[in-house]
Amino acid sequence: MRLWHLLPLLLLHTAAVEAVVTPKLDRVRVRINDSEKDVSRKDRLELIRGDDLTLLYAVLEGQAKGAETINFVGYRGEGPRRWQDDDRGILIPTSELGKGWSLDKSGTLYRIETRTGQKVHGEVLVSLLTPELQTLTLNVKGVERQLKDGDVVDMAADDPIKVVSVRTNSPVVDASVRVEFKEIKSDANRQVELRLLYRSYAFASVYLHTVAK
Repeated sequence: MRLWHLLPLLLLHTAAVEAVVTPKLDRVRVRINDSEKDVSRKDRLELIRGDDLTLLYAVLEGQAKGAETINFVGYRGEGPRRWQDDDRGILIPTSELGKGWSLDKSGTLYRIETRTGQKVHGEVLVSLLTPELQTLTLNVKGVERQLKDGDVVDMAADDPIKVVSVRTNSPVVDASVRVEFKEIKSDANRQVELRLLYRSYAFASVYLHTVAK
């Protein structure tokens, strides 16, 4: 008896079974720095390079049990779980995310994949903004100067300086930027690096070149 004419029905049945046993991702619960939030598979997770990300759990549509595996695709941490795909509970420093892991190969778009066994439930896309300095306003001995990343300021060793403002490509970074001073040369002509950081991620530097009177 030839059953080839039943093949389309068998394929439809198989597809229906797959739809039942492979529920779709509804949302992923994450922690960003000190705050938790839900991210739907239809939304995009917006992060800034320097944020700390932790994947907590994944909720599936119509299911009491969540996905077995949540993988930040391409990330490899340290320790015994380095080669495992399940990244739940692992702190992921976004400052360490390489461009080669990103979908666009430029370090701005990544993905989080959820699975149970070999069955993929869905994914959440991650947009990663890298902070960039637009203008640093520095007051040196009463005179304000507008500076860019890598600029060098010549000044006397005892000139008073004050950071007036920092403007970047993100208002979040503007509101939370930190400034560190680090001496990188110690002699008659002293040089100090003024570093700008978003959390622990250093994204720009200005150099103060001082000469003793």
